Amino acid sequence: MATATASCETARADAPATVRALLLERRAWAHAKAGQAKETEQALGQAEEALTGTAGDRPGPDWSSWVDTRELQIVKGRCWTELHRPLRAVPALEAALADFDDTHARDKALYLTWLAHAYLDAGEIEQSATSIAKAMDLSAGVGSVRPQRRADEFLLRLHPYRAVAPVAEVLDRTAM
Repeated sequence: MATATASCETARADAPATVRALLLERRAWAHAKAGQAKETEQALGQAEEALTGTAGDRPGPDWSSWVDTRELQIVKGRCWTELHRPLRAVPALEAALADFDDTHARDKALYLTWLAHAYLDAGEIEQSATSIAKAMDLSAGVGSVRPQRRADEFLLRLHPYRAVAPVAEVLDRTAM
């Protein structure tokens, strides 16, 4: 938490929007991990202001070029999922994933695992199973183990719902 806060305080208001937004997203995530909903919401709001405002805006460095409004929606969804606030998480993740191309399989699979968690927290068991199945399909054959590892961890949460047909199908596919 201290590092994220110090980073945000060090970056001046005239820093590029993508840099400010990235630092504020990291701060929001640190607050979410600490269970601090109010502080998370504040940092997410500041990140959105950084991306949509024009004050001090100048081109950002290459290492922050991927930070945009879609990325912010993903971070919002992840933060609210971490805080077990599915009514906020699901819309943010669905909006970000609506036109997210499957050719970005690793990233999309990761984001779908967050969506699966949020759906399960909301009691939407079938949607959760559908999301994790899609994540597993996308992560098959990608060079990163991270999406499959997140999916495997999530499948343990689905075991109590094995009687639900889509859950049984997913668990049967993985022999869990």
